[in-house]
Amino acid sequence: NSDPTPRSATIIIAGRTMTVNQNAAQCTFDVSPTDLMLPKEGGTATVTVTTAGSCAWTIQNSLNWVTVTGGAGGTGSATLTLQVAANPLAFTRSAAINIAGQLVVIRQTAVPAEPVAPGNFRIVP
Repeated sequence: NSDPTPRSATIIIAGRTMTVNQNAAQCTFDVSPTDLMLPKEGGTATVTVTTAGSCAWTIQNSLNWVTVTGGAGGTGSATLTLQVAANPLAFTRSAAINIAGQLVVIRQTAVPAEPVAPGNFRIVP
């Protein structure tokens, strides 16, 4: 039984009734992509979860700079939209959220730091 739902059937052989039960298959999840790169200005990215129609999955997101539309999970296949805020930091940031048991890494470029002139700079002819 490749379906994540158990099934049962009754058959009659030589006048005898037999019940056959099959356990459900384990749910499997394909999450793609699992590595995202966004610009410093932020923006949106799409992540797809592919699974059987009766398989439930969750999202675990503790990042305050990433919002996932559609709540904290779902059942069956879905396409999710991630809204990533602008990166105000002078360094690239990266973190991960868990979607359907798989880590999705989000990397974001940085705002370039303002150059600092050296205090003892002089021009020699």
